[in-house]
Amino acid sequence: MMNAVDTEKLVFSQLLLFGFKHHSAGFRYLCTGLQLALEQPGILNEMTDKFYPAVAAVHHSTPSAVESSMRRAIVDAYEHGNCKDQFHKIFLRYTHECPTVSEFMTGNVHRLLYGDI
Repeated sequence: MMNAVDTEKLVFSQLLLFGFKHHSAGFRYLCTGLQLALEQPGILNEMTDKFYPAVAAVHHSTPSAVESSMRRAIVDAYEHGNCKDQFHKIFLRYTHECPTVSEFMTGNVHRLLYGDI
């Protein structure tokens, strides 16, 4: 198992590969969310009740602000990032639609934990 610093570096570098802007609140929330989900994968089964509130607590924010910022960051990276094909490969999106926050989190956690794709 990786330590917290290694996990943080891995998550940060993986998000940058998708073309996320590291200065946005959504990027910070996604980093925290991925780290949390890597420690507790089951939390992704309760996005509204547990996941968003847990990320919001870390950042002294609200669950709705976290969800909105994450969604906006994913859409921005999808539309303006440099790896749209990576999105399609990982999230099996042949319809060329942007993944939801839940799909993005689940796909990346699975990929980071099990090395798929």
